[in-house]
Amino acid sequence: MAAASIVALLGTGTFVVLASGHEPDSRPPAGDSPDSDAKTIPRGTLVATDQVTPAPLPEPAAMAGLAGGVKVVALEEVQQVGTGADAEVAEPDGRLVAFTLAAGPCQRAKCDSWQELGLQVLVGSTPVALPAGGPTFLVSALIDESVQLQYDALGFNQLLNLADGAPTGENILVLTREERTVDVRGDKSMRPATTDPRVNLPTNLVWKVKVGKAELFFFDGNKAPSRTDRAYLRIDAYYVEPDGDEWEFFDDELRLLGPDGKELPRRNLGTSTDTDPVFVVPAAFTRGTMEIGGIRDDFARGSDGSEISYKLNLPRTSFDVTFPD
Repeated sequence: MAAASIVALLGTGTFVVLASGHEPDSRPPAGDSPDSDAKTIPRGTLVATDQVTPAPLPEPAAMAGLAGGVKVVALEEVQQVGTGADAEVAEPDGRLVAFTLAAGPCQRAKCDSWQELGLQVLVGSTPVALPAGGPTFLVSALIDESVQLQYDALGFNQLLNLADGAPTGENILVLTREERTVDVRGDKSMRPATTDPRVNLPTNLVWKVKVGKAELFFFDGNKAPSRTDRAYLRIDAYYVEPDGDEWEFFDDELRLLGPDGKELPRRNLGTSTDTDPVFVVPAAFTRGTMEIGGIRDDFARGSDGSEISYKLNLPRTSFDVTFPD
C-alpha cells in the first residue's frame, strides 16, 4: 500500500492527503531526528495516516458506554512523518502524537463500532472531530497542551489522555472490565422457623435457596449510579418450596457485604409493587458475600379459621460472590 503525505494548500488553510511512493518499511523510526527542511503541520491538525506505527500500549486503554466503546491500543509521540522531500514535522513549539484505535466494550451484548461513536480529540480545549479512515491517526498539538480522546454520550464526557492512556473524564469504569457476569451457582437449604406458639409449621418446611447469575452493569433505562467509579450489581436469588413453587425474596431479606464485612447499599430499580433489587458497588468490585434471611411478616390460619399474623424467621444463608480481578 502506498503511504500518504499531508500537504498544505497555500493560502487556503486546507490540508489534504496525497499518495506518495513510500512503502511502510521506509518510514523513519519514531526517535529519529526530524529533517531540517521538513514542512510543518499546524497545531490542531488531525488526520488518519498509515505512515507511522505507534508503539503498542502494555494494556489497551478503553472507554465504554451503553451502546459502544473504543480502545487505544497503540500510542506514541513521533518526531516526523515521511522522509526526504515528503517529511513533515510539528511546528517549533509543537509535537505530533500518533495513536491507533480498536473495537471497545459496551454494556450491550453487541457494541457499535468506534467509527459510529462521534469521537473527537481535544487539543487543549479545542475539539477536533475524528476524520474517516484509520485506525491510526496523527494529531499536532503544542508542547505544553493536553491531547485527549473524547467520547461524549448520554451525559457522560469520557476522556483518555493521549500521553499515557489514563482516564481523565467521566469515564464509566465498570464497563471497561473484560468479565462483568459470573455464575454463583449457589444451592443451599433454609429451614424457616417461628417462636409464635399459635403457629405449627410443617415439619418438612425446608426451602431450597438458589443463587444464579451475578451481573455488574451501569445503565438501567434512565437510571445510573451517581458516580462513574460505581456500578450496579444484580444477583439472581430465589427459593423453592417443598411443593416445587418458586418465589423471590423480599428486598430487605437480601444483603451484600464487601470484603471488609461492611454492608453495601441496596437500591430498587423497579417499582413498589414489582421490585428489582440491586446493590451499588465499586466499579472494581471482585469479592463479596451475599446474605439471605431475616424476619418476615407471615400469615397462617388458626384452628377456628381465623387469620393469624406472626413472625417467620429466615436463618441467614450466605453465598460467596466472586468476579475475576
